[in-house]
Amino acid sequence: MLVSILTPSLNQRAWLADNLASVAAQTYPVIEHVVIDGGSTDGSVELLAGTESRSLVWESAPDRGQSHALNKALSKSSGHIIGWINADDGYVDRRAVQRVVQCFASNHEIDVVYGHSLMVGPENDVLQVLWAPPFVSRLTEYVTPFYQPALFFRRPMLETGFVDESLHYVMDFDLWRRLWGRFRFQRIPCFIGMERHQPDRKVYSAQYRAERADYFAAHLPQRDDISNMIVRRGYVAAERVMGMMSSELVRRTIDPAIELSWPPARRLVRTQFALDRASLSFE
Repeated sequence: MLVSILTPSLNQRAWLADNLASVAAQTYPVIEHVVIDGGSTDGSVELLAGTESRSLVWESAPDRGQSHALNKALSKSSGHIIGWINADDGYVDRRAVQRVVQCFASNHEIDVVYGHSLMVGPENDVLQVLWAPPFVSRLTEYVTPFYQPALFFRRPMLETGFVDESLHYVMDFDLWRRLWGRFRFQRIPCFIGMERHQPDRKVYSAQYRAERADYFAAHLPQRDDISNMIVRRGYVAAERVMGMMSSELVRRTIDPAIELSWPPARRLVRTQFALDRASLSFE
């Protein structure tokens, strides 16, 4: 079963090498990695051209943004199972794709598979252990119970529409909103995705906050602020506590797809429970 990994990129040379390495390190043998570069000038093209990997398919040309690049990547891919990692994302475990495929193969009624994630800093230092709960549809009315680099889809569910090219910052949430009421999601208790904490991350920008506010006002029901806050804060607390409780087990059992640096327990506690991720150090 061919798995296609889609990666949009523009001037992300600093992180792209780890992205490529995390896919190349996968134990599952039937992968194509489709990288759509938007015309980078930072050495990304040279890195892609010099990468010796039979699984890598790439092109570099101007595009209309990240959403357009993702749709181009999907159109150029052939896999029945689709993964999406941005250029500063990756996979944390060499067995990630293999475990996802095993879940799909043994559960033919499942449309989306997701797992846990790690957030790492610029030097691959682990900052947060991102625990994902089993899927409960009611929870999605308040929070997103997973992280984008840890999701895989069956291709047919995306062929009626992937990401909305009019959106440049919340295209992922828009996709989840369109999917989770119609398709079946399954969590596997494995660490799959890697999110990158770095200064130019789009979710830390004012443009992201503005587009998110406009999107929520237009598409989501208005809820009582107090009840919404209670559910969201309760979820975040549970996510952080469960992540912290599993951190030592993850550290001992993970088969890293790229080299990770685990901090002392005291430091991990501080970063694990930091509510404002943008305030975490980039050093």
